[in-house]
Amino acid sequence: MARESTKDDHLDTESLVGVAVSGECMRALKELEQLVLGGVKHGHFKCTVVCEMTNGRKRRLVIEAGKSHQYLIPPEEVENVDV
Repeated sequence: MARESTKDDHLDTESLVGVAVSGECMRALKELEQLVLGGVKHGHFKCTVVCEMTNGRKRRLVIEAGKSHQYLIPPEEVENVDV
């Protein structure tokens, strides 16, 4: 179900799905939000998001939309995320 947006909507310590996130995960979500909003404003865009496990149970999240943005998310940032 789509939620109604307001002019002041932005990500803070909760993602759009209501899950508390912080650190690298929050930076990745903010970047993704900016890319999507910029693409919608422009009228068209293409974006891919890939996540893979690395050594030490970290997650490498790569967002590609013209440029490549990479985030290395430590396991403690996602251990308590209940989606």
